[in-house]
Amino acid sequence: MADRPDSPHCHRRGSGPPVLLIQGAAAGRLHWGERFLAELSGRCDVIAYDPAGIGGSAGCQPRITMAELAEDAVRLLDEVGWPSCTVVGVSAGGVVAQELALNAPDRVARLVLGGSNAGGASASARTIAADARLAAAVVPGDRATTSSNLFRLAVKDPERASGQAWAEYLAAEQAVRTDPAMVLAQVEAHSRHSTLSRLPSLQVPTLVIHGDDDRVIDLEDAVILARTIPNAQLRVLSAGHFFWLELPQHTADLIADWCESPEAYLHSGGDGASQR
Repeated sequence: MADRPDSPHCHRRGSGPPVLLIQGAAAGRLHWGERFLAELSGRCDVIAYDPAGIGGSAGCQPRITMAELAEDAVRLLDEVGWPSCTVVGVSAGGVVAQELALNAPDRVARLVLGGSNAGGASASARTIAADARLAAAVVPGDRATTSSNLFRLAVKDPERASGQAWAEYLAAEQAVRTDPAMVLAQVEAHSRHSTLSRLPSLQVPTLVIHGDDDRVIDLEDAVILARTIPNAQLRVLSAGHFFWLELPQHTADLIADWCESPEAYLHSGGDGASQR
């Protein structure tokens, strides 16, 4: 592996069970939104960080793998002295979280995969078709329009979405520096990656969260994850791809409850694995 930059830039807050948050491509710690972070840190010891080339973290080589991004997360855990923790990954960050759990299972006590899949190389047909909508939302040289387009695509109902959700997303977009080469490297790494064949060996308690109207990564991909990972539990929310911005308190409660007692989900009725 090529030389890596220093450990990712991170922010830690709260107390309770340790939780590491991993955002998706082109997103950093601020993209979680203050409302979600405040709710989760009220019950957990939370670390959110900027991946390489995003926000306060240094860039690296123009080609990278999801495994290398997972190694960055392990180095961060080493730096803060966490032997293990709950790892929460959303979108492409969910694939990084899967790699972390597969390659260093002793470091992951529990896993939460949100709005994610097993990697672009194993994406469902509907998710592949959605790539065209995602690409069309990006307006080169016009970050303001791109931000608006992406938000409208990634929430369930743009006209009814909370103004706070848009304000948090816009603030993150305006504040977070991105290295275009690194963003492209992350997107390419996700597109050529797949964990699908290895997921049956995953022995980490796993919660899969997905919006019922996710137009970026289709719900079918979440169902595949939950069926492939042994004893995984699926929770479908009335939301889009940015479910943590749309439903910050509910999402934080789901994660905190999972940290405290994942076994309870096996007997909760609802929409768990036995009901799919």
